[in-house]
Amino acid sequence: MDETPFKVIDEAKNTSYFWATKTTSEFSRHQMVIFHYRNTRSGKVIGDIIGQGYPGFIMCDGYGGYSNRLYPNARFGSCLVHIRREFIRITKLLSKKQLKYSKALHAVKLLGAVFHKENELVYQTEKEKRQQRITHVKPLLDRFYQYLGSITSPQCRLCAAIKNALKLRTRVYRIF
Repeated sequence: MDETPFKVIDEAKNTSYFWATKTTSEFSRHQMVIFHYRNTRSGKVIGDIIGQGYPGFIMCDGYGGYSNRLYPNARFGSCLVHIRREFIRITKLLSKKQLKYSKALHAVKLLGAVFHKENELVYQTEKEKRQQRITHVKPLLDRFYQYLGSITSPQCRLCAAIKNALKLRTRVYRIF
């Protein structure tokens, strides 16, 4: 589930949102995509889409509206693409010389290994996928988080990217 801001000319608020919800492409009997328009980003919109008592799993970004306080029965996972994006933004601000020693670039490379390994997994069932992830992906993700923990006194954007990744760590590890 994700929400995307956009401007509606005839709307009183400056920003409106398209909320998108999609079933997983594998292991789902029926593929569904739901688009929901609202002129707010309030976390309450999530309940309008899935219901207040939704007991399933939601893969999402770190937006606070995806909250166990609002939806105590839901289990929230966190998307590594959203986490990686913060480190990529940092690297785009650096010169070639700075990139050579960039902690943000190293974090991006560590996450790249996670994505690469995830794409190589071979499985037929959810149980096999989980076991493959534990065996092959988890050590790489552990290495990424160990690296973040080893960075002392990060500054500004790097500090924010690391804090965000650490804040979402429990949600990221729900894939295992």
